[in-house]
Amino acid sequence: PKMSFGLALSTGHESEAEFLELELSDEEGEAADWDRERTVDLAERLTEALPVGLDVVAVAPVEKGDSLQQSVTSCTWSIEVDGVDMEQMNAWVADVLARDEIVVERERKGKPVVEDLRPHVLALDVTGATETGVRLLADLGTQPRALRPTELLTALYPPLKAGTVCRMHQWMSQGDDREEPLTAPVAPA
Repeated sequence: PKMSFGLALSTGHESEAEFLELELSDEEGEAADWDRERTVDLAERLTEALPVGLDVVAVAPVEKGDSLQQSVTSCTWSIEVDGVDMEQMNAWVADVLARDEIVVERERKGKPVVEDLRPHVLALDVTGATETGVRLLADLGTQPRALRPTELLTALYPPLKAGTVCRMHQWMSQGDDREEPLTAPVAPA
């Protein structure tokens, strides 16, 4: 079978759900037809093969189309920002959202590249205090390149420090709506 994963998750970050695509064929090399029973069986077999703590919770056939990497247009992140209080974080969010651009320079293939991060900042919301700082909910764009939460936190002066970072959702645009990759009727594992 051909297997491909969706968006890569940065080292040290957590995720509520990861998605992968499997292209399966029968013994003759033809695309396999999947009924509910075979789908449930596949979910169970995949879960048995995974390390403890990783579980397949749903499986669904999908039509051919763009890859997950191309289809996911944004992600929602829960970010613990350490060393700041609610007032400081609210001021930072207001500053970010008021900016027309957030320009950073980075190195790509040995050459400096200037990039504007602001178009990738879709929404920011301070949701509450934590033991070490504040929790920020951020919707960040992924196309043509994903904006990582830590990139955003360090793009402005003074740089902010991320504690726990968890990807809560991966979104695909469907006109004016958005949905997660696995929203079709599914076979629970």
